Amino acid sequence: MIKKERKAPIKLLKLEAMIKRLPQSHRMRASASEELAKLKAGYKGEQAIDYYLNDLPVDQYIILHGLRLAHSKTEFFQIDTLLLTQRCFFILEVKNISGILYFDQTFNQLIRISGKNEEAFLDPIQQVKRQKSKLELFLKQYPFPPVPIHCLVVISNPSSLIKAKFDSVKNTVIHAGSLPEKLESFQNRYHEDLLTIKDLNKISHLLQKQHTSPKINILSQYDIEKSELIFGVKCPSCSRYPMNRINRSWFCPYCRKMCKKAHIEAFFDYVYLFGNTMKNKEMREFLCISSRQTVTRLLTSQTTQTGNQKNRKYILQLPD
Repeated sequence: MIKKERKAPIKLLKLEAMIKRLPQSHRMRASASEELAKLKAGYKGEQAIDYYLNDLPVDQYIILHGLRLAHSKTEFFQIDTLLLTQRCFFILEVKNISGILYFDQTFNQLIRISGKNEEAFLDPIQQVKRQKSKLELFLKQYPFPPVPIHCLVVISNPSSLIKAKFDSVKNTVIHAGSLPEKLESFQNRYHEDLLTIKDLNKISHLLQKQHTSPKINILSQYDIEKSELIFGVKCPSCSRYPMNRINRSWFCPYCRKMCKKAHIEAFFDYVYLFGNTMKNKEMREFLCISSRQTVTRLLTSQTTQTGNQKNRKYILQLPD
């Protein structure tokens, strides 16, 4: 049973909002686009294993995606997917990497060989082991019976060739297609339940409650000023900026298409870039329209409000 759904990483969504509002010639566009491509590939890889997770018995597994838990007052650790059962837990670290993948346990690195090129990555085996250690410390804070935690590095690309010198890698690194069989083999090692269903649900609830979404200022990370962005409402037909507001609709002066709800995407862009609280003046500037009444009407239909008159602020919550 899935208790915490998989969602696109917030950094991915913030990067998308930023990149589409950067001029083509902007100094940071290439590096931001490169990072976005990596995040999209990683998220696509995580989604690819859902096909196999969906076949797991819903009465035996609790599935939590995208957990971010506190390791200390200032440090957090993240888990791609955590599976809870009454006999043991599983941490899945998903990698969507193509080519020949050589797990070098001498120097603790992953080497990707593609043609004549070799590229080194941080060792995902070490990464998932660190997640295990931190999860064990986290759970020790609470009065639950200790449960074995198993680590798996799941390669989501079926065409990737996995190689390693040491047999120990075989116990940790698998293709996504082998996931159900691997989980069952681990489960069969235990002959009795260590947790009750009530315990399992309590742990699941605790982990979801303690999950903390990252706070990311994407403009600050890329040293981009607000004035460097393209403002206005993007045309959903030709993708150019800005559309004009005419008779309670949006008109594109380039392709001459009309759209009544084109501003909604701009609202979400604003939240990803600047936060979910805004004033009328700030949104007028962002949408490139001068009418206070028009912006009030648009905001009222999409937000909640605090304050009165000049101090009024609008709060836009993103959809789950």
